[in-house]
Amino acid sequence: MRTVYAIHPLFDELSDSKIETKTCRRCDETKHKSEFAHRSFNKNGEKEYKNYCKACDKIATKQVAIIKKQVGPIPKDHECECCRRTEETILLEYRLFQGTMKKTVWVYDHDYKTGLFRGIICQPCNSIMGNLQDNEVIAERVIEYIKKNKGGTYE
Repeated sequence: MRTVYAIHPLFDELSDSKIETKTCRRCDETKHKSEFAHRSFNKNGEKEYKNYCKACDKIATKQVAIIKKQVGPIPKDHECECCRRTEETILLEYRLFQGTMKKTVWVYDHDYKTGLFRGIICQPCNSIMGNLQDNEVIAERVIEYIKKNKGGTYE
């Protein structure tokens, strides 16, 4: 998060009044931090905010609601369309949602730019895709790195 120093006509140019801003990963607009939903607290006890502004988050929520109506419920025996693992396997391997109210590991994946449904994938795969920003070149580089360092050890 960047800190921008506000200059108000009634104050001198050396004002130390801070306005904290953040750039949305979807719309690429820089906005005041109040335009982003609160996600959690960092280890220093400071608020952390989502990477997407509230406006983009609202659009994505509507897109998913439409997709859920079109696609319907997720079958109990569903496997992730990316990693081919079941919910049980994912929960065991990742120890997800311990002590939380989250009911499923599944995400209705969609292209946020077009709203088009891509598939039902697990939360870990969705996070990976989000961090890769759906960029195939970066994904290929990550795969190359994993292959190159397979079996590597720390010293």
